[in-house]
Amino acid sequence: MSIHRLARRGLILTLVAATMPARVRAQASLRMVIKDGRVRAAVAGAMKTTVSLTIANSTDDDDVLIGVSSPWAEKAIFVRTVWKGLNVREVELDEIPVKAHHAVKFTNGHDEIRLLRPTRQLKPGMKVPLELRFKTMGTLNTDVEVFNRLL
Repeated sequence: MSIHRLARRGLILTLVAATMPARVRAQASLRMVIKDGRVRAAVAGAMKTTVSLTIANSTDDDDVLIGVSSPWAEKAIFVRTVWKGLNVREVELDEIPVKAHHAVKFTNGHDEIRLLRPTRQLKPGMKVPLELRFKTMGTLNTDVEVFNRLL
């Protein structure tokens, strides 16, 4: 093999080796992030309370949020507030699409996560465990802090 071919091959291998770690690092940073989690305070025996949070999908793939639960509530659901003029109704949703490189916000009066019949009193400062289930990614666990004010 000629010196020029060896030099070219060496240069190509050097370039591949130099770029591979950057690609690996970039893929490792692509993930689903849950942030700004809050839940309204509730007395023991309350019918419901509302969770607000943001799910940021920094991956290259769309996913679907298919379930939510908390050991501190009998049931957790997704609810969308729908306004028609001055009339309002709430619709329970089975799933929430989470598009690639987008964020989904759950806020009071729009799309919400509801904790139905909390099993204990939720006092300000407590951390409520929450489990979010995605169709592709699987399960992500987070804690949301209890606040005693409007979300």
